[in-house]
Amino acid sequence: DKALTVTAAAGVPGEVIIQGNGSGDVIRITAPDVTLSGLTVEGSGLSLDDEDSAIHVMAPRATLTNNLIRDALFGIYLANAPDSVVRGNEIIGKDLPISRKGDGLKVWYSANSLVEDNHIHNVRDVVIWFSPGTAVRNNLMENNRYGIHYMSTDDQIIEDNVLRGNSVG
Repeated sequence: DKALTVTAAAGVPGEVIIQGNGSGDVIRITAPDVTLSGLTVEGSGLSLDDEDSAIHVMAPRATLTNNLIRDALFGIYLANAPDSVVRGNEIIGKDLPISRKGDGLKVWYSANSLVEDNHIHNVRDVVIWFSPGTAVRNNLMENNRYGIHYMSTDDQIIEDNVLRGNSVG
């Protein structure tokens, strides 16, 4: 229940690899004020029903920066994690048919979050749902099903993003 900061040497992705066993979430954050930076996180489970994730955040004020996430069904999943920051991450989905892929980034009931400078590709969607006051800036979202998908959320800032090669913008 205490804040935690995990930073790889020089914050460079690849210095520290956290390898999942192909089942469930790789990292689950349940305490507020946790920071993860410069990690490589890979090998989540395959359950769409359980939304198996590389990083699953269930607490406020998480900061996830400069991480490489690969071989993940759901890359980063903010669930009831208001005031969180997702910045400078590269998120690459599992090599699956689009009907079996999960979301590269899912922001769910996580108001006032910041999604900035990420490269999210080869995933199903980027979703921002029920998360008012979220800013989405300077991201590259490519080769996904939905570039970005908003639902039931107000007061968004959406600027300077590049969406290309997606089935739907």
